[in-house]
Amino acid sequence: RSSMALSKCWILCAVSLACVLHFGSCRRGRGHVVQPEPFIFKELCAFKDDPGPCKAIKERFFFNVNTGQCELFEYGGCGGNINNFETLQECEETCVVSDDKNPCHLPEAPGPCRGLVNRYFFDSETQQCKRFFYGGCFGNANNFRRLPECQARCQNPVTPTAATGDLTSPRIVEAVNAVSVLASEPLVQHNSSNQNDMSPSEVCSSPMVDGPCAGSERRFGFNPKTRRCQMFMYSGCGGNGNNFRSRKSCYHKCIKSQRGHKGKMIRVRKKNMDNVLNRSV
Repeated sequence: RSSMALSKCWILCAVSLACVLHFGSCRRGRGHVVQPEPFIFKELCAFKDDPGPCKAIKERFFFNVNTGQCELFEYGGCGGNINNFETLQECEETCVVSDDKNPCHLPEAPGPCRGLVNRYFFDSETQQCKRFFYGGCFGNANNFRRLPECQARCQNPVTPTAATGDLTSPRIVEAVNAVSVLASEPLVQHNSSNQNDMSPSEVCSSPMVDGPCAGSERRFGFNPKTRRCQMFMYSGCGGNGNNFRSRKSCYHKCIKSQRGHKGKMIRVRKKNMDNVLNRSV
């Protein structure tokens, strides 16, 4: 096994069972077991996105263990699983591991893998850190490599000093809100005159482009492969005309307006089709 393959294995052992099945175990060398940090905050976040058997189209969020982020998916309206959230904020609060989230209330979670890795968790009933055997994948964030780490985090948490300042003071909150508003504003505007000159065929055959900014806005674009309007995340600037604030607007522009036009859907050039398929969600 190459060192590169093993390095990949060490990373994926906290994310996917496929690596464990392929390599048997994650070892840095003879007898030295790599102990990856928990990748998810709660066990439910390990489920794959599941649209369910129904045919509705509801926008939901799920936690993707392969990317470590909450992402959009289309939910059918029934069935599915519990890795299904109505808002991005709810998904991130439930699943994303971060230093400002307290994991000490979470239950002991060895995870679905079959390793025997010594770890420690905080037992909220006894208010003590205890040892348990971690399977090697998933689990939750109440998982510490060493007993002192568990005790420092959960039994004797450090109280922030006055030097850190009050992060909830009105002035700081106002400043943070101002930055958030500025960050959400587009830095580059679409050329509206050019868009108005473009035909529906040209607009709707353009690839869905998220743009170069750091925002995250829900938008819709026409996918000529599926002939449906689908959602994607827009960064807030750049992009092109195949970018609609609602599914209804996309439908009227790219589907309804084209019906009855020579009895065909929008014609898409092969070059544009390739761009759409490569960039679409």
